[in-house]
Amino acid sequence: MSAILCAPSYAGGAAALELDWHDISFRSPKPSLLAIDVTLANRGTEPTAATLVRFESAPLGAFVDWRPLAEVYVPAVAPNARHTVFFDVIRPRTRSLGDPAKIPPARLLTALGMGEPEPSHDRQLLRSPQAGSSQSTMWFQMAPLSPDVFQLLGRSNPHWAGNLNVFVAGQAVERHLAPALRIYPGRTNMALFVVGSGRDGYAFELHAGGPGWQCSLYNLQANLRAASLLESANDAYLVEEGKWIEIANQTFMLLAIRPPARSSAGNVEVRVTQRSSGRTAVVEFDLDPSAAGPGCFVVD
Repeated sequence: MSAILCAPSYAGGAAALELDWHDISFRSPKPSLLAIDVTLANRGTEPTAATLVRFESAPLGAFVDWRPLAEVYVPAVAPNARHTVFFDVIRPRTRSLGDPAKIPPARLLTALGMGEPEPSHDRQLLRSPQAGSSQSTMWFQMAPLSPDVFQLLGRSNPHWAGNLNVFVAGQAVERHLAPALRIYPGRTNMALFVVGSGRDGYAFELHAGGPGWQCSLYNLQANLRAASLLESANDAYLVEEGKWIEIANQTFMLLAIRPPARSSAGNVEVRVTQRSSGRTAVVEFDLDPSAAGPGCFVVD
């Protein structure tokens, strides 16, 4: 079976820090900030040593290039205890490209900076709690947070949609999430995510939000010269689940979701398997008809 990229991470030995992907969370208490919370557990019989935990960010998607975000020094954690790392980063101001019905897919890839050099890795000390604090001893921000594709397309949702990668003792645990995204029941909703960072094959599996939810996936790479992103939502570019698709570098995938007319909140997962590594990443969409913000794109 393929490994899931968001499986728990174990440092190994009697004193092991464990991280489960569900214990990586992020939210925006206000539009300009992203609050990150990660809960580490020591299920061993001895205290852990002080640990350096590294964070990376990326645009929402699977197997995309990461950018360094922050480093956090975590103090020793007692046996059978948990420790929460929490800090805020500034959400970058993103200028909208305009109406997605008029934006070509290639232009959006360019705006995301796909393939450009990584930003500077210079570390900036942002917080150092007082001695004896139960919080992490200090943290450094190394680079800006990756852009939100929904903001680029003029959908200024309250919560950042993107990827976080957390390294603990050399192990990586990832979460790829669009949280609290508004969806419109009884209509076709569209969401975008990125796949790939180099030539490879990928297979996709869709898990709908509940009974009666209809989901389809479209490959924008096959239509990069389209006049607009939404033009690619037709049967000519429909992705067959479980079938390998060749991607030359990076591409956007267009996810169409149609919940029943009287549906409540639900979650849609896209499981993406990379042929070269055999690994699987899960891209999550947390969908709610009552969520704040414009949410998904609607085409009918």
